[in-house]
Amino acid sequence: MPNVSAISAENLGAMEYTQRVLEEALRLYPPVWLFTRRSHEEDELAHFDVAPGTDIYLSPFVLHRTEHYWPEPDRFDPGRFAPTDKPKNDRPYFPFSLGPRRCLGEFFSFLEMKLHLGLLLPRFRMSLVDHAQPKLELAINLREAEDIHVRPETRSDTRKLYDTMIDLLAEAKDRDREIRFIDGADKESVLRFEELWD
Repeated sequence: MPNVSAISAENLGAMEYTQRVLEEALRLYPPVWLFTRRSHEEDELAHFDVAPGTDIYLSPFVLHRTEHYWPEPDRFDPGRFAPTDKPKNDRPYFPFSLGPRRCLGEFFSFLEMKLHLGLLLPRFRMSLVDHAQPKLELAINLREAEDIHVRPETRSDTRKLYDTMIDLLAEAKDRDREIRFIDGADKESVLRFEELWD
């Protein structure tokens, strides 16, 4: 998004790659790492008898990193959430829980994260101050044990990228194709500008 005036539901909805990045980040680091439920009646779960009043613990942090469901589970790969023919329920994914107790803030959190990234990343490169693997704190919410510090650096080529993006998007519209930019100056930072029209 070039500026605040460009914010719209359509533009935020068009940030499909950003959505996949966020979903993959939440696969690895779900905000709540453990959910509990209690059975109300006798049941069977994975060939185990479940008596009424049994506490059942579900951990998205564990299931999201189980190789049976997620190949190379510790590798960050937003491509896992690319559109496919597979049903969405073919593997466990519930960073915001599921069912009637699913987090009401899920939609708003994605909206807010895309808004922040859409406004900041075209203007700044973010680099870690400390590259040490952060330690986690397992409280009610999963969080880092210590603050993670990043250093913002102004993109000197932002205006040039923006002008190029506008030109190429116009060309893409004429040719009815999708354009993606990869910022070669920083191989770890991939900028994807996607079509903002149907």
